Amino acid sequence: RNETVEQICAYLAANYQQKFSLSEVAAKFYISPYYLSRLFRRVTGQSIVDYINGRRIEAAQRLLESTDLNISAVAEQTGFASAAHFRRVFREVMDISPLQYRKKQTK
Repeated sequence: RNETVEQICAYLAANYQQKFSLSEVAAKFYISPYYLSRLFRRVTGQSIVDYINGRRIEAAQRLLESTDLNISAVAEQTGFASAAHFRRVFREVMDISPLQYRKKQTK
């Protein structure tokens, strides 16, 4: 348990739609990017990128289940740089494509 990491997690969870750089997040919390990366992994067991992608995928799942937005719009609203990147990360995390996920949820 680490207060700084908890604050960083809260910040990332609240702002997952934004584009982040490790340097920007580190500067916001007055620590070095290297220290942030090491501390975050030690406390959470995952990298910052994996944490942010996890929050984005959770949000994408909600959008896929509750809206008719196309995949590109879901990718954009959840902070992914492109629809292709979104599809790749979604498949890595969920072992299923976003479109297949939506079809499965609407059955």
